[in-house]
Amino acid sequence: GFYLVWRLKIYPQSSGGGLGDNYPYLFMDIFKTPVETLLSFFQIVYRDLKFVLINMWTDRLLPDDWDFKRMIFWFSLVVGILLIWIIQKLLFNEQQSSSYPITKDNTRVNLVLSLVIIICGSFPVWSTLREISGGKWSDRFVLPVMFGVTLLIATFLFAAIKEYRLRTAILVLMTGLSIGYQIRLGNDFQDDFSRQQQFYAQLKWRIPDLEPGTAVYSPGIPTTKEADYSYTMGINLLYSSDEVTSDFDYWFTGPRYVNPSTLLADPNYIIKHELRIYKFEGTSSRILAIHYPSTGCLWVIDPYYSLLSTGISDFPLYGQLTNQALIIDNEEKVNGLSKIIDFDAQKNWCFYFQKGDLAQSKGQYEKSIAYYEEAMSKGLIPYEAIEYLPFIKAYTHLGRIDDAVVLTQKSFNKSSLTKPVLCQYWNDRLSENASSI
Repeated sequence: GFYLVWRLKIYPQSSGGGLGDNYPYLFMDIFKTPVETLLSFFQIVYRDLKFVLINMWTDRLLPDDWDFKRMIFWFSLVVGILLIWIIQKLLFNEQQSSSYPITKDNTRVNLVLSLVIIICGSFPVWSTLREISGGKWSDRFVLPVMFGVTLLIATFLFAAIKEYRLRTAILVLMTGLSIGYQIRLGNDFQDDFSRQQQFYAQLKWRIPDLEPGTAVYSPGIPTTKEADYSYTMGINLLYSSDEVTSDFDYWFTGPRYVNPSTLLADPNYIIKHELRIYKFEGTSSRILAIHYPSTGCLWVIDPYYSLLSTGISDFPLYGQLTNQALIIDNEEKVNGLSKIIDFDAQKNWCFYFQKGDLAQSKGQYEKSIAYYEEAMSKGLIPYEAIEYLPFIKAYTHLGRIDDAVVLTQKSFNKSSLTKPVLCQYWNDRLSENASSI
């Protein structure tokens, strides 16, 4: 009773009086619209119980899309099978079968206990009219009900299957599959963190420093295990050294919050964001549009990159948003991520691509070509065809048209998708100075 008073009255008042995501809307809405609220509530309960009792197991232990080409799949399979054999040999034998009697009373008690755990563990979430089975981070809500779910499944298994060997085989198999899943899941997080490291390193190579008040605008979040506000914090650490105040200098945003056409329509459009104690305010004239594709290097999007077919809605507009003048070519500034991410020069293509793209965007065409030629001398090649673009630009501005044509042909040979981009670029150069090309 004390908890309910605190949760429904004292806590909301201490948090500023607002309702927020965690407010128990169920109790408020049930008096306003009882039928609609109850229908919505029962649908949530049905979906969540289906998820925790069935889908949570089948989708993870027996997924539809096992990637047989990846070494981690075979590693998890071998480890799972090995541990199945070890568990079966060490933990189970015929003599132990009599140690696990289960009576009807045991079954009833277990069923009641497991259902109490599941319902009581889920109800705080359901009271907010949110659900365990929906949302990017919502599966964390399953933590309070895990023990009840496993107890329920084990109770059904013991009650339904009396044969010791068959029951043991099913339990051991589930354990082995679970171990394999945990290995693959851990590898997914490792891959995600490696991609985060590459994102911040490439961002630093391409954008050594950034004018305060800049919104970093992207069509999507660079990795699947993070949120946009996480990247907001990372970018502020990257460009604001170790001290970050509540008034952020930078914010990672995208079309989820404001459409690119809206930003282009008014250069003084106010971009405002708040999260807990943090806040940011900028304008549509101070935007840097970036894209980190699933393969290849990060782009600072200009009018040419934005012509590439990506399947992203309104992508051609992104190239018009970028204000290259916001990028400061200053290598000396200390940043708060250097302890966990290596920002030094690296012997990979994306390092040379980013430094070459930065140089040509600042009119340092000889420097850009030097990066390209150094990458070639090390046997490095572009990951994607579009990554020839900054060096084609640099060659044409230096009047080395034959070299630019050679790179254009290499890009076309690698992927025909770059044809609209490079044809537009060459058309623009011809329009500017036809006599020199």
